[in-house]
Amino acid sequence: MKEIIVVGAGISGMVAALQLTCMGHRVRVWDQAEGPGVGAGPHPSVHTTGIDLEATSRYLELDLSPFFTSVRRCPFLVGKQVVNPPLHLLDLHSTERGARPGSLDMYLYGKCLEAGIEFEFDTPLDEEGLSSLPSGTILAGGLNPSLYRILGLPYRNWYGLYRVGEAEEDGVSRVWVGRGVSEYGYLSTCNGLAFEFLFSTQPVGEETAARYEEETGSYVRGGWLPASGAVPLASPRQPRLFHRRFILAGTLSGAMDPFFWFGICGALVGGRIAALAVHDPQRAAREFSAMTRGFATGWWTKRLWYLVRRDPRRLEAVISRIGPERVEKAFDLFYRRFRFPFRIPGFSRLGNMGRDLAS
Repeated sequence: MKEIIVVGAGISGMVAALQLTCMGHRVRVWDQAEGPGVGAGPHPSVHTTGIDLEATSRYLELDLSPFFTSVRRCPFLVGKQVVNPPLHLLDLHSTERGARPGSLDMYLYGKCLEAGIEFEFDTPLDEEGLSSLPSGTILAGGLNPSLYRILGLPYRNWYGLYRVGEAEEDGVSRVWVGRGVSEYGYLSTCNGLAFEFLFSTQPVGEETAARYEEETGSYVRGGWLPASGAVPLASPRQPRLFHRRFILAGTLSGAMDPFFWFGICGALVGGRIAALAVHDPQRAAREFSAMTRGFATGWWTKRLWYLVRRDPRRLEAVISRIGPERVEKAFDLFYRRFRFPFRIPGFSRLGNMGRDLAS
């Protein structure tokens, strides 16, 4: 029985470890964090993503449905204009990340412990440590800038402000497109937890947080906390399953949507693909290609979107002139006829990836 090391105890790392154990391997998971659910990124937190729970659960042979809450409301706010996406055509769900009971991380961690997987926390990895790892080691530390630098992989830094509080109701999300962030701000609720996050490729200032509160209203009370990390969005050729002697998993491999920055689906499915690469590299490469084939199109589409949303006040004026109801109908018709011009990694109606991987 061969021992496999997995670096990173996030979603993709733990899914890879579980899959490898089912294949008969002994697995050790290393992570620089002090414990499960406290790795890179703000935690506890709630994130909204498009996901086909049935297809994803079947692919992973794990029942994920108890750990995702269906989104019932998700308005997009551009200044005073409110546009509601066609939720009846989408499969938006929210899930909790972090060390609280009921989070996706703790569910996977519990499954790993049941399978006898060994964890070594508080184990940072430097260039010397990386060189000592055996070939075929799975690397899954997708938000850690130092790992990108050590591996020589392109990446972009992200910065954000977040706060956490109690949710008035679950299944509520909200997206804010405003000045001061290159991406957006959002609210997500799940398991009685409310999470607000403003993120950008440049540091987010307090004046932006104040503008967000003014334009959206305060859902979570209290101050904001800073967060930062890395994402694999520096190049349209970013996705890669193999690099040097290693297998990449989840976000580190580029299994991330470059437009909305959805990463949970890619982390779940990418973990299984990374484990598959140990035994059947060719099949894993085919499935990885299917999962990420829309990355370059999404990357270039995002560049066009940056030009459109450069001044949200102009975007607000355009929506006001057209009318939010007409914008909603146009989006509905476009999605029904054309889908999106790119595909979000993983099983999801939002990009139609499920059919490709299922086949």
